[in-house]
Amino acid sequence: MQRSRGEFVRVYCGPAKATVHLGGTTMTLTSGRCASPNYFHLDLGTLTVSGPAQFTYLGLAANAYDDGTYRTGQYGGAVIVRIAFQYGGNDQPTYKDTLTLRGGLTRGSFSGFLSRTHERFTGTFTCR
Repeated sequence: MQRSRGEFVRVYCGPAKATVHLGGTTMTLTSGRCASPNYFHLDLGTLTVSGPAQFTYLGLAANAYDDGTYRTGQYGGAVIVRIAFQYGGNDQPTYKDTLTLRGGLTRGSFSGFLSRTHERFTGTFTCR
């Protein structure tokens, strides 16, 4: 954890990258990490931990252990998928999140809707 512009931030680094399509905008995020010891997790960019979002960050998480497509509430409510997105100076809450994992949890795709604007977003990622 470090400070930037008076706020606490966490900068992620590593080989992971993603492309996000939102409206007419395409964003490429690089320098991130994937982890899957207990569940799948991807962090890309710089997460603003305190204060308003100052950078672009994408976080994907699901209690998934195998390749497949996951949505919150599957299997009697046992599956939880979370997409955290900071963009344009704001936290961007999401809903109807879907995460598809492939290649032994090393790549995949994701989609959902932004809660504030109801815009659909889609994207792909790779961990290597």
